[in-house]
Amino acid sequence: MRFVPTVFFLGLGLGPACKGSPTSDTGQENVPFPLSTGLFQDIQAGDFHVCGRASTGSLQCWGVNDDGQSVAPEGEFIALTAGADHSCAVDVDGFAHCWGGDWNGQASPFGSNYMEIAAGNWHSCALRSSGEVRCWGDNSREQVDAPSGLVLGQLSAGYWHNCGLDLQGEIQCWGDNGAGQSDPPAGVFTAVCSGLSHSCALSEAGKVQCWGDGGAGQLLAPTGLFSALGCGQEHACALDGGGEAECWGSNGAGQLEAPPGPFTQVTGGQFHSCGLRSDGRVQCWGSNEDAQSTPP
Repeated sequence: MRFVPTVFFLGLGLGPACKGSPTSDTGQENVPFPLSTGLFQDIQAGDFHVCGRASTGSLQCWGVNDDGQSVAPEGEFIALTAGADHSCAVDVDGFAHCWGGDWNGQASPFGSNYMEIAAGNWHSCALRSSGEVRCWGDNSREQVDAPSGLVLGQLSAGYWHNCGLDLQGEIQCWGDNGAGQSDPPAGVFTAVCSGLSHSCALSEAGKVQCWGDGGAGQLLAPTGLFSALGCGQEHACALDGGGEAECWGSNGAGQLEAPPGPFTQVTGGQFHSCGLRSDGRVQCWGSNEDAQSTPP
């Protein structure tokens, strides 16, 4: 996840699931931004920036860089995440590296043997090869205090909460629960993502289920079967069986107006979304005020 240190509700509108709609809630025409010339195998959207990981393991970020969140380190990396004003990655030796804003220690990782990493607002968490979770940074909502003995196979970070899948595929969440975002549904799931105050998960059957704050329509997941999903601040997107993106929630900047696919991955920031095509090129839609929707 992908977010801002202070919550701004700039032109946020409630929108239904959209699939290639021509206009945003503001009535402005949405023209998808050009495909990247660079090729990537993983992309992660932050609040107003995006980072991508190439097949070589190298990193490249674009968009806002006020705190250095788009100045990725050199090296070879196996995992990547983007938070509000910072980004993190895991190198081939299992060490975490973070860059960007660090006023709460969110960019000061510790430990090793990591295989996955997730960045929230002012905190970060990483998953060790043993399934143990370690977090650092702001702990004002106990988002850094992972439950004792917790073993996960997948991890996601929201603004002030985290959710992950345990080894049985059940969802485990902790941190802020003011909107019920840390009260996940029961069941077995294959993927989970977290936004500002909501989360969504993909069931074994391929259905999307969301919980937490629904004030912007971010809980109104489309019906149907999906293969992947990604959460933005107050929106989410999922890929159907043909790789087409369907998005729902806030649409103030056209972040729901996905261009035709197919895509293999989708990720959301505050007011923008991006998809990864099978050839490794990236295409984004929504806000481009900081060039976050113009991948290199």
